[in-house]
Amino acid sequence: GKINFGKVLAGGIAGGIVSFLLGGLIYSVVFKSAMDAGVAAGMMKAPDSSTLTMEFLNGTLYAILGAYVYALARPRLGASVASAVKVSLLMVAFYFLSGAAAMIWSAKGCGDASSMLPMLVGLLIPFAGTFVGAWIYKD
Repeated sequence: GKINFGKVLAGGIAGGIVSFLLGGLIYSVVFKSAMDAGVAAGMMKAPDSSTLTMEFLNGTLYAILGAYVYALARPRLGASVASAVKVSLLMVAFYFLSGAAAMIWSAKGCGDASSMLPMLVGLLIPFAGTFVGAWIYKD
């Protein structure tokens, strides 16, 4: 059928908000000591308003893309939680393989392979954004 771009946009914006909040929780609460240590060691800079704005815009654009991919897949997969999970996993794989995760990790100054747990946990961010966007899109 026809794609409802209003729903894609609404789902993407909601997914972007969830992604931004989840990212804040992961990096500012769960892994706060690791992030603070990176700032103290001069390996990364503390987030400022421009960094936070870019994080929000990046998450929102990615969630819009995820909602659009869900809208494309929905006629074949059906409107269900399982379909939203499948598309979300596909988007996480794309996110990781596209190098976005590695670039973000490197930009945070945390390229040490022994400290990759925050990056791996951070993969929940695009999953959540896509899932929320897909869930809002479903009829």
